[in-house]
Amino acid sequence: VVCGEGPSDERAIFDFSPRIGLSLESRIKCPGGMGSHLGWDGQRLWLSQWYPKKLIPFSNHKILGPAITIPHEICGQAIVDDKFYLVTTDDEDSGDYFLTCVTPRASGPKVEVLAELGFSARGLAFDGDRFWSNHREANEIVSFTIPGITP
Repeated sequence: VVCGEGPSDERAIFDFSPRIGLSLESRIKCPGGMGSHLGWDGQRLWLSQWYPKKLIPFSNHKILGPAITIPHEICGQAIVDDKFYLVTTDDEDSGDYFLTCVTPRASGPKVEVLAELGFSARGLAFDGDRFWSNHREANEIVSFTIPGITP
């Protein structure tokens, strides 16, 4: 999990188990003290950073390689079939939030905005059929599909 610590809200990643709880010994400081969401691709843990607009790969408590930088702020992530599906925005106060697909490539990531969401989304999950997010202002969990998109 990503947690903020102290009055400055410095972010760190911790191991968490429902049986044991949060493991303080597992603490990994997020680069620059910033981190928002975690995703798992089957081999690596990916940390998203909202304002730096980065996806950072981790394994065994170490940064694995270069970050993937995208042109939008990242508000949530789900990894499906080696692609990142992200909730993104260019201005969190505008109300303009998007579902963005990032395909990592050696020549640089391919970034596609798939849809405008129409609500201030936080977080993203995919259950195999539908995407799930949180509509912050309405205090609701929202599920949706994107016509023509089958991750």
